[in-house]
Amino acid sequence: MTIDVSSRPARITSALTITGGSGDYDPEGIAIAPDGTYWIASEGNASDSRPNRLLQVDAAGYVVDEVGLPDEIIACRSASENRGTLGSGFEGLTVLPQKNGYKLLVAQQRGWDYTTTDACEDLDDDAGGLNAKDEPKQTFKPEGVAITDSGRTFVVTDNDGVDDWSGETWFLRLGDVDRLFE
Repeated sequence: MTIDVSSRPARITSALTITGGSGDYDPEGIAIAPDGTYWIASEGNASDSRPNRLLQVDAAGYVVDEVGLPDEIIACRSASENRGTLGSGFEGLTVLPQKNGYKLLVAQQRGWDYTTTDACEDLDDDAGGLNAKDEPKQTFKPEGVAITDSGRTFVVTDNDGVDDWSGETWFLRLGDVDRLFE
């Protein structure tokens, strides 16, 4: 895919069809790895009938790898009676170069709040993530993450589907990647 940003707004000048893999994707973010492959964040759903996945796609659009959530996270999601937060999933992603390869950093739309065993609660990334009405909190909804060549880390928020919010999109500088992800 080529995006021309020399004039505003950006203009998509070509497209790449994703082929191979298990299918049923909901692409939300894309990043280019040092090896020239693309990584795509595919958002899942609350039932995991469409799982959250990271797709590695070659230059022709063929899926060469799919990375899903760890088995223990899938088990906790399945066992949870509270489905409210589980529909929020993978959004944007970025590549973090390392000495011997790279890491992927993924923006997850909202935290998941499990209603299960203590073992699952230890994996819960949204402890206390409910508001006074016992609903998922509707807050700082990341849609994308990026790291510049100089190591500055940015997150952009979404502005839809948020109750009690004025709807601004925020572009946040989080700081130097080495200090954030040691």
